[in-house]
Amino acid sequence: MFEEDTTHLDTSIAFEDTSIATPGYLEHSLVFHDTLLSSQVLPDGITDKSVSSSSFLTTSFGTTLSDFDSPSKVDEHTLLVKVAPKMSITPLGLLPNAQRLREIYPQTPTPNFLCVVTATPEQKEVFVRKGGYKMNLWEIIVADDTRSDFKVTFWLRPLRESNNEQNHIQNQLLQTLESIKVGDILLLRNIALTSFGDTVFGQSLNPAITRARTTIDVLTRSNGVSAAQLGGLPVPVLEVFKKVKKWARLHIASDSAGSRKRKSSQAKQLKDTKRTLTARDVDDSMPPDTMESV
Repeated sequence: MFEEDTTHLDTSIAFEDTSIATPGYLEHSLVFHDTLLSSQVLPDGITDKSVSSSSFLTTSFGTTLSDFDSPSKVDEHTLLVKVAPKMSITPLGLLPNAQRLREIYPQTPTPNFLCVVTATPEQKEVFVRKGGYKMNLWEIIVADDTRSDFKVTFWLRPLRESNNEQNHIQNQLLQTLESIKVGDILLLRNIALTSFGDTVFGQSLNPAITRARTTIDVLTRSNGVSAAQLGGLPVPVLEVFKKVKKWARLHIASDSAGSRKRKSSQAKQLKDTKRTLTARDVDDSMPPDTMESV
């Protein structure tokens, strides 16, 4: 098992700090990312009833890869999100626990999530001593109406000049990750599930795996503005979107909302100050984190 077979990598990664996660978890995560095989990715209908009974893992792999292509541009600000007709969403609250993932290993679930960002994305550069190369690590915390603290990790190679498909996929992920803010509603596709200790995490698939691609689509920005045209989404997915959007509106203080609140508070404070000064004028009796290679 990956989570028990990472001791040989104790000196393979150099860390500047541990603000994102413990070194042990990151080593486990990188091994999982680099060694997961395409044959281990669970296609639709493979899991047993104890998993599928909770509507888990109904991602359709019966479609061609073109069905999972990147969003098409509709206009300058809105994208048309393309999805497979049978694509479904897994609620974060119905994910299998760590013990269940160990039981079905080496099979690896790769569900889809429709969720909201609840914390500012973290980004770090990790130097991998074994091989002498660097990886960009991104981590986001997301929630939906069934769970509020799910961590997803993305491993990306530094930008290269090559124009191959893998590099193109990595660049698209990077551009989206750089734009994400608290309060954004996302569609995450093909997120591999792994566990470390008793905690289940999500992470991106290696771009070398062509059977399934990890993608991120921003559906709605934190300020409430739509970032994608959702008319083409299956009705069940739209229903999930409505639930998550409603939940996010009630529970998530977005970056833009926080900015508006601060401005409103400052304006109120200024107004109160002016009112106090006016009263005093009338009544004079009133008292005045680059990772370093090691």
